[in-house]
Amino acid sequence: MPTENRLLNAHSRRVAPGRCGWKTRHTTLVILPMEALLDHRLSPADLRILAALSSWRSSKDGFCHPSRANISKRCGGIEDRSVTRGIRRLENLGWVKLVKGGGRGLTNIYRIDTPQELISNPDADVIVSEKP
Repeated sequence: MPTENRLLNAHSRRVAPGRCGWKTRHTTLVILPMEALLDHRLSPADLRILAALSSWRSSKDGFCHPSRANISKRCGGIEDRSVTRGIRRLENLGWVKLVKGGGRGLTNIYRIDTPQELISNPDADVIVSEKP
């Protein structure tokens, strides 16, 4: 059976042919809170980082522990320093909590949260704030 006629699952699609036939690129479905999309304090890069962290989040405990390099790859190749700044901004805004620093050569453990001001005011349609 030729590789290009192979059935692909719903989360895959064929991309350019490689040396051994068609390569398959897997896509990941990410669920973000609507409040994240309405939070005007978040830049597009912040949303990409939040989505990348959400893609690794465990359904059991809500934690994830990707490396900065892996977050960078999943965000389309933004620089590692930009990932660090974005995570720090998300942490300051209450979207991400750094649970434990991994230390040299180890990854950090993150928990994705909804900021307290959004929990205390669930009827707010949009967050009115100045862009940083």
